[in-house]
Amino acid sequence: MNGVDNKENKDNDDCLIFLHIPKAAGTTFAQILQQRYPGGSLEWLGSEGAMSADEAFEALSSTRKAEVGAVMGHINFGGHRLLPKPARYVTFMRHPVDRIVSHYYHVLRNPQHYLHDEVRSKKMDLAAYAASDLSLELENDQTRMIAGNGVYESDAEMLETAYRNIDQHFACIGVTERFAESVLLISHLRGWSIPYYQDVNIGANKPRNSAVSDEVIAIIEGRNHCDMELYRYAQTRLTEQLDASMPDWKTQTERFLWRNHQYARVAQAKNLIRRGVGASIRLLKGGMHTQSALQPQSTMNTLL
Repeated sequence: MNGVDNKENKDNDDCLIFLHIPKAAGTTFAQILQQRYPGGSLEWLGSEGAMSADEAFEALSSTRKAEVGAVMGHINFGGHRLLPKPARYVTFMRHPVDRIVSHYYHVLRNPQHYLHDEVRSKKMDLAAYAASDLSLELENDQTRMIAGNGVYESDAEMLETAYRNIDQHFACIGVTERFAESVLLISHLRGWSIPYYQDVNIGANKPRNSAVSDEVIAIIEGRNHCDMELYRYAQTRLTEQLDASMPDWKTQTERFLWRNHQYARVAQAKNLIRRGVGASIRLLKGGMHTQSALQPQSTMNTLL
């Protein structure tokens, strides 16, 4: 665990594999990958029916594996072995307590989630959910994904494997709570121009961290002790990489956050305009009798 990975790759001849840990800012980072890898050079692996994302990766044709520039999905470490060219990984880790809390509320608000019906039918609260055996996603899942599929004799062995994979195969381990700094570092290491983004897939029903009880925090930390250790390592590694690669990273981060805020405001305004235009077209298609039934304030609300 040397802290700083010196195997930076700026020629981008390799394939970038984004190991998307659920509920760790991956959907937001996906926007950036779509900007960086246009025209079909990004392979976004989903779970199709009974096929997992890992299986979908393996099922790609030889031609596709040779031409793809980046791969992303809820995949475990190891996919680089399927490719005929070098590959480097990136991922984002999130504080285990915040991630499991977010995971619970994500399940509650999404009827399509595979755990939704069971959690609802059993009327599980957050404490019961965090302590349950409903899914491996609730126990050291970040470490498990980075370590890769395999049989481990102990949690300590799995954690050590994750450390080794990071040092040997990951260009960067981003940290969700330090998203802007992580994006700056990844962009620097990959030789990208600075990408701007909007936060997406944020849970509106998730409570403030202060509303999470000490009991729940203890349950989550106890069941995710490997993730706690690996998260602390990711924090340290991120700072060390920033110091080594971008000595003025704090100033750059402040500038980036300000510019990205302006970008997000403009993007939000454009989205409102698009929705307004769409609403206007629907009103026109509905005919004058539909429009006359709307009061001025109602029309304005529809357009906004």
